[in-house]
Amino acid sequence: MFTKDYGLFLTDEDNKTGVWLEPARNLEYYLLRNGDTIEYRKKLRTLRVKMLDGKSFSLYNK
Repeated sequence: MFTKDYGLFLTDEDNKTGVWLEPARNLEYYLLRNGDTIEYRKKLRTLRVKMLDGKSFSLYNK
């Protein structure tokens, strides 16, 4: 596990979208408010793809 594989993610209200926070910036830069959700997430995730012919394979998605 490497720290470059993880980062802080600021989610929107629906928790489905959001933005990655830049590691070089302080939290004060983002003008966070009460109720904002910040998660420590893995940046790479496995994306499973199933083709029309029934074959499936995995990709890494950022």
